[in-house]
Amino acid sequence: MEKNRTATTMKAWKELKAQDYPGGVKLTTKELRDYFATQVSAQVSDPKIVMNLMRHTSLDTTTLYTRTVTERMKHAVRNLGQILGAVWGHLPGAKIPKVTRCEICSLDW
Repeated sequence: MEKNRTATTMKAWKELKAQDYPGGVKLTTKELRDYFATQVSAQVSDPKIVMNLMRHTSLDTTTLYTRTVTERMKHAVRNLGQILGAVWGHLPGAKIPKVTRCEICSLDW
């Protein structure tokens, strides 16, 4: 992916001014990148996709921009028991028996 070296913040601002953009929302570049990274990471399961879209060379850099959304965390934990229950054939909310690694490896996923 090649960077657009002619695109600058000042050029974007001048273009918006030329189009009489009224503004109103005051966001920094960092806030826009935070929002973008968070929204993309909510839609895809592979963090490397977010990393590539943001043109980062390291996942460590990408994680600085992504925000953990509390509701998504709660949803993931809430669904965890249902997913595991479905694998072992238990009803949601029922206690799942302890199993060994060998038993897990032998499951037909």
